[in-house]
Amino acid sequence: MSLEIDPKLLEVAKRLDVAPEAICLILHCLHGAAFHRQGHCSGESLCWLIHDTSIRQYGSEARAQLSEWGIVSTEKIGEIVFALADERLITKSEDDRPQDFVDVFDFADAFIEPHFQAPALFGRWTIGGLFVATTVIAIAIPGVKKNGFAGGIGTLAGAWFALIGTICLAIALMSNFRGRFLAWAIGVVFLVMGLVTYWATSTQKLHW
Repeated sequence: MSLEIDPKLLEVAKRLDVAPEAICLILHCLHGAAFHRQGHCSGESLCWLIHDTSIRQYGSEARAQLSEWGIVSTEKIGEIVFALADERLITKSEDDRPQDFVDVFDFADAFIEPHFQAPALFGRWTIGGLFVATTVIAIAIPGVKKNGFAGGIGTLAGAWFALIGTICLAIALMSNFRGRFLAWAIGVVFLVMGLVTYWATSTQKLHW
């Protein structure tokens, strides 16, 4: 059994000097976005979807695989998308522009191992969002009442330690890079340290 590819797709791939697999990946991500979101997928969202999909499928080799297929930048993704739209193989809205794909992320940074993330679990929380979340938790716990200002600082530190540990464990669980065992160890240490700090400063009267 063989898979037949639309000749127009092959023409677009040849004209843009990319592999047919590059176009298949983009179409797969577009169809997935349409199915799950039932709406328009922006250029930025598509780029990140391709980024996340390639990491899930190829792990630390994601960037090399995309480069082999001819996808070397987010601008290239946009070039392929608009070529497909010109051939009426996909549809675009009046608001879609090639500029939407410019510098969405840097391939040199976005695919290195420390940047691997678990997007389905955490989304793309900013550092500011994480800080606000842990601050709200710290205010909600009785650390300040139990040990004053120092107790509040302690509970905040415990929350941060636990958060760092959880993120490390999530990365180790959902990534397949070589350093994941180290991520497991770091995650366990920080999580335990955070929980102990949280418990001590919020339930025990400490003498500083």
